[in-house]
Amino acid sequence: NGDKWYINTTLNLDNYELKTNTRSTLFPINDRNDFVNMLDINNNNKTRPWLDIYFQRNYDNNRTFIFNVVGTYIHNNILRNYTEDKNTQPQTEINSITRGNKYSVIAEAIYSLGLTKNGSLSFGLSGNQAYTNNDYTGTVTQTTNMHDGYARSFAEWKHNIGKFNYSFGAYLSYIWMLQGPNKMYQVEWYPKASMSYTINDKSYIKVSGERSYSTPSLGDISNVEQIIDSLQIRRGNPNLSVSHTWMTNLYYEWRNDIFNVNFNMNYQYQQNPVMEETLREGNKFIRTQQNQKSWQSLNPEVQIEVGPLFKLFTFNVTTGMNYYDSYGFTYHHCYTNWYYDIEAMMQYKNLTLLLKGKNHCNSFYGETMTSGESIIMAMAKYKIKKVSLGLMVFNPFSSRMSYNRPTINYNSFAPSHQTMHIRESARLIALTLNWDISFGRKYDGGHKLRNNEDKDSGAIKNGK
Repeated sequence: NGDKWYINTTLNLDNYELKTNTRSTLFPINDRNDFVNMLDINNNNKTRPWLDIYFQRNYDNNRTFIFNVVGTYIHNNILRNYTEDKNTQPQTEINSITRGNKYSVIAEAIYSLGLTKNGSLSFGLSGNQAYTNNDYTGTVTQTTNMHDGYARSFAEWKHNIGKFNYSFGAYLSYIWMLQGPNKMYQVEWYPKASMSYTINDKSYIKVSGERSYSTPSLGDISNVEQIIDSLQIRRGNPNLSVSHTWMTNLYYEWRNDIFNVNFNMNYQYQQNPVMEETLREGNKFIRTQQNQKSWQSLNPEVQIEVGPLFKLFTFNVTTGMNYYDSYGFTYHHCYTNWYYDIEAMMQYKNLTLLLKGKNHCNSFYGETMTSGESIIMAMAKYKIKKVSLGLMVFNPFSSRMSYNRPTINYNSFAPSHQTMHIRESARLIALTLNWDISFGRKYDGGHKLRNNEDKDSGAIKNGK
């Protein structure tokens, strides 16, 4: 009986391979004639098979039991060859190979019961165990072995009174990270709460807040050095600690027959975040991570949707602002970015026409601004029974050299400005073919209410 029992078992395989050959010219800002030619060849390969077993049992009186266990294996193989030359004479050559394996198991059990007609209580347990080893060879040779995990319990109460809904809960977590002589054990408590009110059949408002924690990535906490280039070294920091984040969200929505307007504002305050730190040691710049003072972000956003007009046209406009305040022990940066995303669509019988445009939606963390994508796209698609044919055009007004995504570092010792030119993303024409080959009986047994996954390979970054 699909209404009472739901079992889902999946065996997944994810293979990620990225090869990049980056050529560039490096020069001091105050003397462009003193340059070197740089070639950075990277081959990053990661294989990740995982087994996901999900069980759900629905009982009478609004009672539900969920059990989920996920076992993951990650193998990463990263090769890098970096050279600098001047007037065809080699100046610097760096070779590095990173090979590693990670084994992890995530298990979670949740029980939910309706204590009253309009209220329910959920509580559960979850845990994670991971073992990671990485071998670094080449210009630098080193091996790391790490063991990390957590044990967590939680409880949450949900209740509705007429048009008013609220919930509150709390998590208690025990965390450990072990790497050689470096050990970290910590207990964390973090609450969450939300309230919502249906004003009428056209408008709705909700406010929510929670406290969470973030552990350092396994790569950042590794006691390893990797040479980036002739001036820079990336160094792990085994003394990193857990950081905490307070998040608050306000959402309001109003709609009628053809108009839908919603406003969303999200605020985050992160205490002692793990952010970058640049040190100077002799003639080298050390890029590492440190628990800094604070990081804040404010993101108000408005979305307006109109349609369908004449049962044909739909228009969607989203605009907002990203404001960041990144406060370290040796730096303090504020950054603001306005963004928009506009979409117009026409649907007539089996024909769909779409026009979309968006600008850079940028992020800022530590001392680095990372640019989002800027896109203009036009698409036409026609469906015949189970087959649909489409034509897409990306960035028709951009030249192959003008389309770019910059990354800017504002460090006072060693600032940098990198620009990624993706030639294939300008004036790109793509043909699409979709064919639905499903046949036979269709059965929908249910939907997973929990999704657990492990993607962190635990290797320190070895490139720029």
